[in-house]
Parts: sequence; C-alpha cells; structure tokens
Amino acid sequence: MNKKMLPFVAFLVVIFVLVGAYTAIKWQQHRVQQWTDNNFVVLLTMTIDPAGTIKTRRCDIDTRIKDYRQSLARWAELPYRVIAIESSGYGNPFADILENSGNITYISKKLPHIPARGKGYGEAHIIRYAVENFLNNQDEYIMKVTGRYAPAADLSNIVQLLRSKHPDVMLRDRRHHGHWYVAKRDFNLDFSAVCIEKCDESTGSEYDFDEYLYQTSNRYPVMRVNLSIEVLPTFRGSANDPVYSM
Repeated sequence: MNKKMLPFVAFLVVIFVLVGAYTAIKWQQHRVQQWTDNNFVVLLTMTIDPAGTIKTRRCDIDTRIKDYRQSLARWAELPYRVIAIESSGYGNPFADILENSGNITYISKKLPHIPARGKGYGEAHIIRYAVENFLNNQDEYIMKVTGRYAPAADLSNIVQLLRSKHPDVMLRDRRHHGHWYVAKRDFNLDFSAVCIEKCDESTGSEYDFDEYLYQTSNRYPVMRVNLSIEVLPTFRGSANDPVYSM
C-alpha cells in the first residue's frame, strides 16, 4: 500500500468505527424507547378544586391550575405516555398545551371525595378510576406521580431498573414515597381499595396514603430505591413549601 494512502485509510477506519458506535447507540436507544412505549405509562393525579380538603394549604384554584400547567407543559416534552386524571370535574384549562401533546391523555371527572378524610382518599379514587378505565394491561408498569411534579430530566434511570430487575412494585425508601411510585395494575387495584376503605387523615398520619402504600407493598415483590428525582421547582400541596425533588 502506498504510504501516502495510510492517513486516508486510517481516517476511513476511524469514520467506520464512529459510525458503528453511533449506530449501536441509536439502536440501543430505539430498543429502550420501544420497551418504554409498550411497558411504561405515567399516571398524573390532579385535583384543581380541593373543595376544603383537610391539610391542604395550597388550595387556591388559579394557583393550582398554574402548577398543573407547568407540569403538563414539561410532560409534553418527554417521551412517555401520560394519563392525567383531574378528579374535581373542573374541566380543561390546559387545551392550549394539550393541543400539540400527543403523548398526554387528560380526563376531568368528578370522582368520590370526602374532604374530611384528606387528599389520600381522593387520590385513591383517581388511581382506581384510571386503572379500571384506561390501564388494562396487566404487565404494564404504571408510574403514579403527583400531578404538580414534573421531572427536570428524563426517567431513564427508573426505566432501566424496571427493564433489568422486573419488580412488581418500585417504591422510594423514605417518607413521602407516595409522591411517586411504580407498580403494575393488580397492585394499584389492591392498594386503591385499601386506601378507599381506610385512608383517613383526620385520625392521624398513621392512617394516610403513604402509610397504606407502604403496608400494601409489603405483600408484593417490591424494590425499595433510594432515588430522588429532580423536578421543576414547585410547591407541596399540603404544606405549600417549595419542592425541588420528589
């Protein structure tokens, strides 16, 4: 081979290696996205009008709509199927966001709610309604997320754990783990039934959504993870204090 050709050949080799590596990365990304499309859905629980729910300090309707608008706009940018259930029957003040958001299904429906029993009771009815009417795949992972929270980055670390470990339930191993968790359909039916029957924050924190979520998870193959997901800055509905992660 002519020595003058060696730099050109080396250049071609580098190009082929880079193209091969890029193709492999894109193929892996495609496989992950294909798995995600078929096996993963986000359930956003929302209540525009809390109607005097106890222990809810962020209760102004316009403020809550603003919170949810920020969240939905962010979820519209992410590569996940999203079911957003609004439980007060307020309607749809998000039409402009949803118009070009093919990944989000938004439903506003007046669901059973007893303000004196707290937000967990109402949220359990949202989960039950969503699973019974929209989420029929027994093998699909449902990531329940409090509606005002939206991740600043993507959820690739969670998706990777689900793909590799195959838990029935993924639960954050700390207090406030109810802000998000991942579980299959049967667990959500079981847990929501327990919470609808028993959740009552008027009798103390040991009877709240988080406690019954934790108790129910003990009956399933559960993966407890020390994960904190950075979110767009927002506020906690109960205490009205700033939130930067969930």
